Amino acid sequence: MRAAYSLWFALEKEAKETLYIKTGELDFGLINSPSMQEVANSMTQENIPYQTLTATEINKRFPQFNIPETMEGLYQEDTGI
Repeated sequence: MRAAYSLWFALEKEAKETLYIKTGELDFGLINSPSMQEVANSMTQENIPYQTLTATEINKRFPQFNIPETMEGLYQEDTGI
């Protein structure tokens, strides 16, 4: 996955056009749920850095959300569109 970034940047340079915009990604779900563990495991296996955030941290950092305390988030800053 990480190798794809250098390919996108090379293609941008060749095309002289922006193709990748870094936005970050926030996945959230129930604390310790199997789906959240799978996402975390996948990022760990691929050596993708991420942050685990509590509901309080999510709500403070991303005020557009109102996440209940039963949920957690995984934030990956390099994701883009």
